[in-house]
Amino acid sequence: MTIFKNKGIYAKIMGRGRLLMFANRSGEYFATEVIKHINNISKEKIELGKLKTVDFANGELKPMLKESVRGADVYLIQCCFDPQSKRSVHDNFFEMCATVDALTRAGARNITLIMPHHPFLRQDHQLRREPITARLATDFITISGADSVITTEMHQKQIEGFYKKTKIDNLKTAKFLADYIKKEYDIKDTIILAPDAGAAKKAQDFAGYLELEIAQGFKIRNYEGVNDVTKLEIVGNIKDKNVIIPDDMIDTAGTCLKIYKRLKELGAKKIMFCCTHALLNNPAKKRIQQMNADLICTDSIWHGKELYEQNKNIKVVSLADLYAKVIYSVNKDISVSSLYN
Repeated sequence: MTIFKNKGIYAKIMGRGRLLMFANRSGEYFATEVIKHINNISKEKIELGKLKTVDFANGELKPMLKESVRGADVYLIQCCFDPQSKRSVHDNFFEMCATVDALTRAGARNITLIMPHHPFLRQDHQLRREPITARLATDFITISGADSVITTEMHQKQIEGFYKKTKIDNLKTAKFLADYIKKEYDIKDTIILAPDAGAAKKAQDFAGYLELEIAQGFKIRNYEGVNDVTKLEIVGNIKDKNVIIPDDMIDTAGTCLKIYKRLKELGAKKIMFCCTHALLNNPAKKRIQQMNADLICTDSIWHGKELYEQNKNIKVVSLADLYAKVIYSVNKDISVSSLYN
């Protein structure tokens, strides 16, 4: 039993018992960073659990636990979208769920999935004869045996409702990114731009933290086979302003390039794109190099030091410390809402 001080209130915390952390292959980098931060705040030092995954010749895989997890409070980290490996999102997702099944069968008391970027969330409703893949993914996670999921900035908040038996913590990043901007940039003569209606709430959060005004963008997309923005309109005074454009993700950066050109036409000065999930799929990197703009993102998706060294305009804010505090609090049965609200 430990004594923990939270907002001036001392509480006796029994906790969930022995904390173990494992990582699937594409989650190893983030897990290593999280463990460093956990060991800075916890007296009980932990190491990455022993887990081996075998790939068969026919494309199947088998994760194997190399230590006992019986009765333990287990956290499994996986980054399903991994641009540094040849494994697809589907490969990494199934590897993660198979590992959860192994943990369940091995007698783990609690199993919490850590996914900094939750996959399969861009199809959260049905158009014509299409699947609702987000619902399918959440069902699969529950069936595999996960008790809880901790993730960051799900594409649509209502997707949290797809989880029924599995508890979901959807961490917010606006304050952390806003704090970084306050520290590193002069935000005088700066305005927040919501690139579309879906980003309006995030823009409001940034505007609140930074005490700035908001402009609103409107995107018209072509959904027939591709996801391209064909037209962009902006309502608000942009001339001679620095502009911060927050969004949850940047995929191919096609929209970013259109916004950048339009803002320059309207007389904007410094432009900063800000997102939680920098997918940066082709041709995103080339498009970012074409713009004289900064990209501020988190390490929910890790592209490797080489990319960031070659692109100094990409600024990375690590989520490892946040996740370490959340994991430590969950293990000790302490509320985590104050950590990210």
